[in-house]
Amino acid sequence: MLLRLPPKVVIRTVCAAVMTAAGLTVPAAGQAVVRVLVTELESSPTILPTNPPTAVEALLQSKLGISPNGQYWICEVFNGDSSMGISSDAVIWGNRTGVLRGISRNQVLPGLNLSFEGAPWGFDARQLISNTGDVSISGSLNGANTNDECIIRYSAATDTFSITAREGDLIGGLSDERFGSDFEQRTFLSDGRVAFSSISTSGSLPAFQDDFVFLSGATPQIVAQAGSFPPGQAGVPPLDVNALATQFATNATGTRHIAIGLLNRTADRKVVLVDGTVVLEQGQPLPGPAGPFSTAVNIDDVTMGPGGHWAAWGRGASTGSPWLVANGQRIFVAGEDFPGGLPGEVVSGIGSVNFTTRGDLCFMVQTSLGGNARSTTVVIPVNGAPFVALTNGDLVDLNNNGDPLDDGVQVVFQFSAALADDGTLYVISRNFGPPSPFNFDVIGWVDTPLDLGCRADINGSGTLDPQDIFEFLNAWFGGLSVSDYDGVGGITPQDIFNFLNDWFSGCS
Repeated sequence: MLLRLPPKVVIRTVCAAVMTAAGLTVPAAGQAVVRVLVTELESSPTILPTNPPTAVEALLQSKLGISPNGQYWICEVFNGDSSMGISSDAVIWGNRTGVLRGISRNQVLPGLNLSFEGAPWGFDARQLISNTGDVSISGSLNGANTNDECIIRYSAATDTFSITAREGDLIGGLSDERFGSDFEQRTFLSDGRVAFSSISTSGSLPAFQDDFVFLSGATPQIVAQAGSFPPGQAGVPPLDVNALATQFATNATGTRHIAIGLLNRTADRKVVLVDGTVVLEQGQPLPGPAGPFSTAVNIDDVTMGPGGHWAAWGRGASTGSPWLVANGQRIFVAGEDFPGGLPGEVVSGIGSVNFTTRGDLCFMVQTSLGGNARSTTVVIPVNGAPFVALTNGDLVDLNNNGDPLDDGVQVVFQFSAALADDGTLYVISRNFGPPSPFNFDVIGWVDTPLDLGCRADINGSGTLDPQDIFEFLNAWFGGLSVSDYDGVGGITPQDIFNFLNDWFSGCS
């Protein structure tokens, strides 16, 4: 008697056999599933709404950004038609249904009659997207060898572009000082402004005072300036910070900041400053117990979440000693077990790091255990124990039909991950499965929001009580960014209503 199986059962059985033959683990129920937004697969590439339309050829793996509320994402990709010798890069952005818009190099921006230059890799390191879908893009413009660096803003409401800052333009409020050629943008504030750095401005300021972090506006607000930090801070020897690196970040209201400073303008003497005070120094002990890797051998990057929570980390390429410090506490150093990992599993590399508004920490690491390596995204929630959110062997729903087992595709590596306030995890991952004999990359999101505990439990006590209301109102009247509950328009009365709605709804 011939047994006829339903088509989906046949597909799943075949995929399981293929995965086993390829050395992949046949997944169990309950694993994380990545829903695909963008793919570089030649057999089914993502077509971008650029002008003219182009296909994604490759993802720039470290360049993923999201809006704090989780509604939007942004990334840089290679696009074009390599068979015709056309290849460039583009900034694309979208929501959980896919790509909304893209800007390619040489594409004229409506209303500005300007375009970003055609050479690949010309967009700057980070592009930003806000809770309302507005976008901020930095890079080099066509048609000029000088004064070509700029920051361009896209308004989703009006579908228009405008210039935020441009190399050579006068800086309002600073007499004859002009923007330099090195911009870096890191934070989209909840009121719509952008926090950006301008290193080595030109004008009458001396070299030890011409590095800035600004908040955008007709008269940019100075957040930090080299040479203006309190002199002789604690350190070995006492520290005078007289230069800024490009790495910095602010909270959602621009009232707090973190930055990497340079001592004597040398890259091998870095410090981390939080609100102008040195909290870490390269080569000096990290918080926590002493050990072989317990000093900040290199300071690579910093971040600050919308609520003012901060982190600093180093990859320690020369010594193989990655480390992460968050809010003054050591999370891990090389050779130590890390939160959420298996016993004896240690970190060998570190990638992206971000915070939600309330302070949930998300970081992506490469780890090893008994000679076996994996890449893992870990979440340390404010209310709860650390856990692994995504790792090798988790599933990829390539065709987005709700059944990832019929694709037979699994994550084999992660490049970037970012966690939103609503528990949505976005990721750029490398994957393997039947659609391709080679590994391929995707942008996607984990289809079940992560359980971050109860958001209205402001003080993290584990229960909702009147103290949460008192502490929220305290923060709101104090102008603290954690009270920007909806992340839109800055701190407004609507944030109180939204918080109280969650509080009275209770926690499941």
